[in-house]
Amino acid sequence: MRVITFLQFVQGSELQPELGQDQRIAIATYGLIGETGSLLSAIKKQIIDKQDETAPFQSNDEIIEELGDVIWYCFMLFEVMYGSSTPDLLSESIASVHREVTAETEDGEKFRDAIADEDLEAFLKGASKFPGQARQKFSDYQTLAWYTARTKDDRLRRVCVTRLWEHCTSLLARRLPEKEKRFSEGFDLRSTRVVLGQIAWHLAAIASLYELSLDDVVQANMDKIQSRFDETKVTPLHDDDFKPGEQIPRDFEVQFVRVGENHCRMYMNGKRLGDDLTNNSHSEDGYRYHDVMHLANAAFLGWSPVLRSLLKKKRKSKSEIDEVEDGARAQIVEESVVKFIHSEGERIARSQDPEALKSNVQLFQNGSDISFSFLRSISEYVRGLEVHKNFSREWELAIRVGYEVFFQLREHKQGTVKVSLTDRSLTFHPELEVDLDGVVTGIGHAASEADNGNSFDPPEEIARQALLNALGFSIDTPGVTVRVCTSGILDPKIENSHVLKEMWKKRVISARVNFVRLSTIHMGTVLLLSDPTDSKSS
Repeated sequence: MRVITFLQFVQGSELQPELGQDQRIAIATYGLIGETGSLLSAIKKQIIDKQDETAPFQSNDEIIEELGDVIWYCFMLFEVMYGSSTPDLLSESIASVHREVTAETEDGEKFRDAIADEDLEAFLKGASKFPGQARQKFSDYQTLAWYTARTKDDRLRRVCVTRLWEHCTSLLARRLPEKEKRFSEGFDLRSTRVVLGQIAWHLAAIASLYELSLDDVVQANMDKIQSRFDETKVTPLHDDDFKPGEQIPRDFEVQFVRVGENHCRMYMNGKRLGDDLTNNSHSEDGYRYHDVMHLANAAFLGWSPVLRSLLKKKRKSKSEIDEVEDGARAQIVEESVVKFIHSEGERIARSQDPEALKSNVQLFQNGSDISFSFLRSISEYVRGLEVHKNFSREWELAIRVGYEVFFQLREHKQGTVKVSLTDRSLTFHPELEVDLDGVVTGIGHAASEADNGNSFDPPEEIARQALLNALGFSIDTPGVTVRVCTSGILDPKIENSHVLKEMWKKRVISARVNFVRLSTIHMGTVLLLSDPTDSKSS
């Protein structure tokens, strides 16, 4: 991996380049310190697991990822502070080490005595060629840096851990108010340029100890960031190669119908989709709407074994796919992931406001709510399944947009969700039009007589009166409005609790209106329809 390639990538992947320089420096500084802490934590966990500090060094995904993140922030902080007009960070680091190792001082002499003559010669030869070469790679820097390691093995790891914390402390100390800096004389207040060069050296040393190539580390970092932010990266739909009968529909709508105080039911194409949804909780947290997250998974990931089962779209033509990707275990994994995501959203909301969950609050509404580590945890949950191929950005969209729709469903208590695997989108609108071939559970009539101007009450008013008549209420009952759909289906908006309870008692899922005009009379007849699959419907 060429240093210039990664530098250009870092320059293009800063999230808020429009901010002022001090804010950008603060973000990069705190990001660097935070990721350094995560790297040292990953190293600590490995030491604890081994229970032996002298055990062989073994890298893992966490160490590789955290090492790459620290390098990214190092480059970003260097870029924000010094720009591209100066030598790059690694050239600066080599130049700094060169000054130390050639200094005609007591420290310089000790430095030279601590490394082998052949390593010193190799370093001096390589250092003279390193700065300013466009084709320099991270591995070139790593090799040069390793020549100047004054110790090896676990002793060097302890040195790196200590020095990295010292350098991070130095960066923090530089951000102290001027009045406080005079109380911080013990901190290393060398220039940030030098400190960042020292950090880079110790990161390279850690990579060498764990037999990692810095080229591979920074490539993995680029891949991870592109997976999260590159809008051009889209995972092909997992069932593209299957016949339509085994594919999740590419564009469809699901109606969420309120059928009780804390009960909801899904319909698609007039057919019931699954069982009634309840919170399954002691509190009213709206979890009954969580199935919208399965719709979000389908829209943005092209994956939802739970939805595939509900739609009877399992891929039975390939027995292994049917068993592994669409079977019960995969469905359990998806349900677990959805619950894990919901719990994390609630945890974040509580951390921001302890009272947040006492009302409807949109989860994951801030850009910082979805961290790389959180997405990595989700990725581990689904390892071994086809969805593990999906990019982090697709997961983030499924979570963020899914919870926007979840929030809207809780606000309106019912509505229609449009799912598009074609456009990779999920949208909500409060209008509800359930084209149900149902059982008639009530009939109501209303009429409007033409006035002297030969005009009638609006169709919506006639339908409202007929609906109330079918439910046994007087036509002047407040809190009820209706929208008449082009198909003749009614979309009632009911705020009157007595009317709502009667609707639920009669198990009304849909209502249709038919209009007849006879001379000076405009009559409307409403049929209340319940689901024929509901054994309790009348």
